[in-house]
Amino acid sequence: MLNRLCVFLVAVIFCLAVCAQEETPAPEKPQKPEQQKEDLATQAQEEARQHLLACIEARKLIRELSDPNKKDAALAKLDKLGIPAIEEMLASKASAAREALKELCRGWVGELTNDNFKQRDRAFRLLYAAGETATEHLKEASASDSAHLSEKAKLLLHMIDYQISPQLHERLGHVMAGYEKADWRKKLDMISELERLGGSLAVPALKRILLREKNPRVQAHAANSLIRVGTLGDLAFLKKIGLAEKIQAPALTAEIYFSQGFKYMQAKRYEEAIEEFKKALKDSPDDIRVHYQIAMTYLLSKKYSLCVTHYLECLKQEPKDPLSHYNLACAYSLMQDPDNAIKHLALSIENGYKDLEHMEKDEDFDNIRSDPRYQQLKQRLQPEKEPPKSDK
Repeated sequence: MLNRLCVFLVAVIFCLAVCAQEETPAPEKPQKPEQQKEDLATQAQEEARQHLLACIEARKLIRELSDPNKKDAALAKLDKLGIPAIEEMLASKASAAREALKELCRGWVGELTNDNFKQRDRAFRLLYAAGETATEHLKEASASDSAHLSEKAKLLLHMIDYQISPQLHERLGHVMAGYEKADWRKKLDMISELERLGGSLAVPALKRILLREKNPRVQAHAANSLIRVGTLGDLAFLKKIGLAEKIQAPALTAEIYFSQGFKYMQAKRYEEAIEEFKKALKDSPDDIRVHYQIAMTYLLSKKYSLCVTHYLECLKQEPKDPLSHYNLACAYSLMQDPDNAIKHLALSIENGYKDLEHMEKDEDFDNIRSDPRYQQLKQRLQPEKEPPKSDK
């Protein structure tokens, strides 16, 4: 009897285990990086499509604002559309659109003290997007007896004034309060943090600073930050405000010209890059960084003799720089001067160049690849073979 009971219990336990395995879903396989990229791209495309459709709908609703019978319904729908509606109302030349946006702003200001966090956050972001249009109602709210509403309104006014978006605010953890009264050293620190944490989100704030800042050192620092995190379009902004003319110190203007030249070089706009680098050289003729980058730009634009001139200038200051020797070797090879090409390639290796794989793939050396001296240099970079193990 006892044996039968044991067998029965074992059978029950086995069945329960099988059922549990059947009910437990198999773990999902992690997505491959390629699939993740495709999913993100698809998501971005869908978001862009939805935004475009919302903008089209907003344009239709703006036209309905002039109809007294449709105005209230159109206003309610524009409220629900949010950011796309604000963009279209700000872009519209119709006075009805501007008045409608002011009316919506009044309602959003009232939502800043809503008990629902999502409603409060939505109102905060929409008011920032409305920008200057929202300031009239925000100034009224800043004088409110409600401390919470007053604080929120003042914060938004400061963010709109300095173009600090809610996304940038989240990254920084603050809104650069006290910037106006800070000394120049503190301002440099604040601008560096703005660039480091904000990235491309910091561009509007940096532009606002550049339009207001009077200190040449701070202005130059902000200009360099803008060049590093901005686009080529932002270079046009710097030229438009005549920044180089406002800053007198040559070392500062050289920094700006150098950054602008580097940006043009990355975009393969070589003539513009060289123009900026030459301006930097005029203000700072011994700056090895400028000579190196202008030499590289000449190399990329196939002006080899000019390239050689500037790399030789680099070697006057840094005779053992392996990269200057390497790039000089490239230029001489392309100029059909094998003796100087081999000479500087050898000096590059002697001073620490070790990337044989890159050297072998570098098309600049095709003209000297069959030269026995090149093969000897190649052998110097070959990894040493381990001695064969004995069979003892």
